[in-house]
Amino acid sequence: MGNNNSKSIINIFNKMKTTFINKILFLIFLILVAGCKQNCGLPAESDVCSMDAIWSNEKMEKFKIVTNDYSKVLNLFKKNKLDSNPAKWMCMGTINIKTKNNTNYYLHLFWTYKKPGAFRVNDKYYRGLSDDIVYQNFLIWYSNSFKNTNSTSQ
Repeated sequence: MGNNNSKSIINIFNKMKTTFINKILFLIFLILVAGCKQNCGLPAESDVCSMDAIWSNEKMEKFKIVTNDYSKVLNLFKKNKLDSNPAKWMCMGTINIKTKNNTNYYLHLFWTYKKPGAFRVNDKYYRGLSDDIVYQNFLIWYSNSFKNTNSTSQ
């Protein structure tokens, strides 16, 4: 009977050890998930009323992002990693996203000159896309705004 008791104690100990290891693994998983890409709080496309942008080039040019590009803008910045210790980057441009209920989301795009790139939504900073990807898309949105203007004025 002493042998059975020691086997029972060993079984209980093994179950406790397995439960403890599972809890530790679960905590590690939660920590990893918290550091993973997350939604930066931009509105749904259906809620967007307008998008105005400022290109931070020599001329500080302002332009309107065309409606067809709204989903591209929102999807590009949808999931990125929160940056709790941002550097002082140079501004590439700013997009003011205005919703139908008059809420403004200020999307500030930065030059980091390395990967990952950086942006800010209102007062939270995020890392993710490279400068090149953001810059190329910003050029497309800028170009599309003129195509839309030219086509409506003819």
